[in-house]
Amino acid sequence: MAAQETKKTVFEVLSAIDCTGKTEKKKIQYKNGGSKEFTYLSWAWAWGELMKHYPSAFYTIYRDANNLLYHNDGKTCWVEVGVTVEGVERVEYLPVMNNSNDSILVDNVTSMDVNKAIKRCMTKAISLHGLGLYIYAGEDLPEEVAAQKAQEQAAAQAQAEQQAAAQFEQNRQMMLDLIAQSPSIADLNALWNNNPTYQEMEGIRPAFTARKEELKKAAEVAAAQSDKGQRTMDEGLSTPVSDTTAHPEGV
Repeated sequence: MAAQETKKTVFEVLSAIDCTGKTEKKKIQYKNGGSKEFTYLSWAWAWGELMKHYPSAFYTIYRDANNLLYHNDGKTCWVEVGVTVEGVERVEYLPVMNNSNDSILVDNVTSMDVNKAIKRCMTKAISLHGLGLYIYAGEDLPEEVAAQKAQEQAAAQAQAEQQAAAQFEQNRQMMLDLIAQSPSIADLNALWNNNPTYQEMEGIRPAFTARKEELKKAAEVAAAQSDKGQRTMDEGLSTPVSDTTAHPEGV
């Protein structure tokens, strides 16, 4: 008596299917100069193949509390799709992304973006049952690459902050120099009124006040010296001149 043939599981059936020629490749160029090539399985072919073997299979799009086809956290959004085969459901999640595989801000997402995400998410859910699962083996970003990307972003942010701080200090020092070089109170006031953005920088207001006092005292000293000189001239003009000329006796 021949041994009864053991029925293959859904995973065994689907994972044995060759997906060669049913994929497309997409190369993503990262801002840091690196790149990565992704392989995508055709959603239409995947669904057709699934129906060929398990015609009762179906997929479910899970909506959010507002009955939208996508979920969001206030910043970006994602879709949730489940595929049920022989009573077993596999659920997958996928961010709504642009052509660079970056998450799209929720305020900018379109129905086309959501539709594409649902089809890709459905294909990935099918792969959890076995069909084309090997294709996705290298899709996720390796931890070391993700860590490197995070470090590069942190370094870029730190550099930007350093440049901003350096520019701020340069502008502050320039303003301090201009204040110190102001030749008159009128020039100093004009400099102050024409540069309101600099007024609250550290040290600017005290420097302005100190320079104004310097110019005020200098003006007072100059005025006092001018008055003193004028008085000296006036006194010189009013003093009688002694007649020292020798005259012959009797004249």
